[in-house]
Amino acid sequence: MCTRERTAMRNGVEHLEHALEAESTHQAVFGVKGRSALHGLTGFDVIDQDPVDYMHCVLLGVVRTLISFWFDSKYHIELWYIRVFV
Repeated sequence: MCTRERTAMRNGVEHLEHALEAESTHQAVFGVKGRSALHGLTGFDVIDQDPVDYMHCVLLGVVRTLISFWFDSKYHIELWYIRVFV
């Protein structure tokens, strides 16, 4: 999501350019560390057609937050804190 004005969304061509530059310089370029194995698929655009990784993008953050709420002692006075019962 772009939050700054005049910030363009990443596109497949730019992404591939950044990936190739990152590979040649051994440095990440705008967060891109290199080409994906999916770059080799004919007619497949890594940026527009790559599915969201539900486990890492959604579940990992949600579950981590819930575990923190339930077990972190800084929430010991909250109703949802369950560490004392486990």
